[in-house]
Amino acid sequence: MSSILRCHVNDYKAWRRKEHAVREITIRHDLHALSKAFGYFIDHNWARENPVRGVEIPSDKDAVRIHVLTAGEEMLYFDYAKRFPALHDLGRLMLNQGGRPEEILALQISDIDLVTFRMSISDGKSKAARRKLRLTAESREICARRVREAKSDWLFPGRLPGTRAAKVNGRHNDVLDALATCHCSHLKRQHQKGKCACGCDDFRETSRFGFVIYDFRHTFATRAAESGMPVATLAAILGHADLRSVMKYVHVRQESQDREMELFEAKGISETQRWSGFGPVGTAENQEFEGSNGNRREGLSDSKIN
Repeated sequence: MSSILRCHVNDYKAWRRKEHAVREITIRHDLHALSKAFGYFIDHNWARENPVRGVEIPSDKDAVRIHVLTAGEEMLYFDYAKRFPALHDLGRLMLNQGGRPEEILALQISDIDLVTFRMSISDGKSKAARRKLRLTAESREICARRVREAKSDWLFPGRLPGTRAAKVNGRHNDVLDALATCHCSHLKRQHQKGKCACGCDDFRETSRFGFVIYDFRHTFATRAAESGMPVATLAAILGHADLRSVMKYVHVRQESQDREMELFEAKGISETQRWSGFGPVGTAENQEFEGSNGNRREGLSDSKIN
């Protein structure tokens, strides 16, 4: 361990960016985990210093990796993802329940109670993460089907007997690749052997969906917050003990801000139409109103103000 130097950590950062195309938040998590590991090594005299110190770690601002799916993106994605049942069902359960992908994939048949409509997450990384979630109607249908068709103890079985599915990232990338948009405005999946129905001879990508599987969880949290769910309740559902941890999953979109401003404005107009201490707003001038002592007084006007 003592042979690992700061230059090796910087090489690791470059390698992760180039070979795995990871985003800054992933590198940030990697370096924090590595730094914590070296703290352990130093305590046991396996290393003399922490090579992560002095290495530039991506900031929280640079490490933002959050995308809230629109209704259109959700429809397109899951329509194509039906070709990959495990990916489709994992995504739908994350959107409905807010679970982490590794939590959903680790579910066993015994964790699903179709009588009380509960999902027990017992493999959580903390006490708060070990929780029970009430299944939504769609989640009940998905879980019931998987329990009915199960040939092992796992809700998401792996390819080998007795194993569970580990990751579906490859299939997720296949979906994003198929939904990439060509310069002719058609999707890649609409091109057959390099040709498009519109006559385009080749596929030249101009745009694609830019979200990761974890964004299904971000989308759930954002939609829940916008629906008015209390932050403490949302934290419990997401498996967080610290309320501050929830805020990184909550992102108020522009349309939500606009809607709340409209409600605020409507409420403000309603309030101003109520009787105030100086009479109905907008009609006090040149009118009489009853003072606190019950006497009739002349309304205020600019000409009477010294």
